[in-house]
Amino acid sequence: MKKLTFSILMLLSASSFAQQITFDIGSLASQDSGIIAVRELWKSYIHDFKNENDISVLNYWNKDETDHGFTDIVISSTLNHSYLNANLLTFEIKKVDNQFYIIRNVLTLGNKDYNEFTIIYNVYARKDLLGYKLYNSFYVNKPNLQHFQTDNIDFYYPTGYSFNRPKATEVDSVYSGLIKIFGNPIKHKVVYLIGNNLDEAYHNIGVEYTPFSSSDLSAGFNIKNQNFILTCRENHLHELVHIIFRRYNGSLLFQEGIATYYGGMAGISYSDRINQLKKTIANKPDLDLSKFDDLDNVLKNGDFNNFYVIGAIFIDYAFKIGGPEKVSALFRYEDVDSFKFDGAKKAIEKELGIKSDQINSFLKNHIKNYKDN
Repeated sequence: MKKLTFSILMLLSASSFAQQITFDIGSLASQDSGIIAVRELWKSYIHDFKNENDISVLNYWNKDETDHGFTDIVISSTLNHSYLNANLLTFEIKKVDNQFYIIRNVLTLGNKDYNEFTIIYNVYARKDLLGYKLYNSFYVNKPNLQHFQTDNIDFYYPTGYSFNRPKATEVDSVYSGLIKIFGNPIKHKVVYLIGNNLDEAYHNIGVEYTPFSSSDLSAGFNIKNQNFILTCRENHLHELVHIIFRRYNGSLLFQEGIATYYGGMAGISYSDRINQLKKTIANKPDLDLSKFDDLDNVLKNGDFNNFYVIGAIFIDYAFKIGGPEKVSALFRYEDVDSFKFDGAKKAIEKELGIKSDQINSFLKNHIKNYKDN
């Protein structure tokens, strides 16, 4: 990322969204009535924003998007990660055509106690009958994208991308089957945004730079509360499963477990992941699989988060002993600490009948005797 430099900056205090919001001199000194109105709109929005579920800021966004369940897509994607002590720098506001103004931002999150990271992203504003309203970059970029529609998914992809309609139709069929079993948490279709790489998908929601980009074509990302998926392929079932179960506050172990059970992990199926883990523990018979929080550090294979497949094993077992109702029951237990899995262990004992001191032996027996049905 190139270093951004600015001549004069003015500091403006804000509330929960950011410790500090900063505007560049051009935006502050502009006499353009449109730029002034957009700047004040953006400043008020940042000041009033409390969290990703804050409905009090809906009026800042245009009705076309809010009617379809969209508010701040970029910030919802950021809130899946650490969101402490954020500082926002708005380094440019300018008119880009006869309708829209672009608002370009650098968001820095974290502090000395947490890993800092920076995101550069754009939001738009346009005047309507009720005054200026905010628009996501996806709204502006969408007319330039190709579109394919299925029963429950709206696929968008760039011109020139070799879109595979049979794969898209097949994954919609599986997804539609799952929402019949577990319920549909959203009233609108999933927006499924494909790029030739993940950076291209991020770009179409307005993200110019993010440390969470990946060159892996199996990579994908779902944006909580926005029924939105970023990916590089048509059949990313893992992320679609997350859309269904994000409405629960259940343990990350089960959230990733059920997505891996149905959709694999990093392009590799659940059954293949189990076979990989089977080989690993054959070489490390003393490995304690019950230590979910330390499992990756112990294995050090660098391939994937091993608790994903461990979570999938518990999902698999829940299906075998009690069907979808038992699987759903696991999601009623919330972790106090996401990576200590206290809620998950309580669910495993109460719903699956496996005590904490039995988890390691249960997992090893399951893996040893696993057969792909």
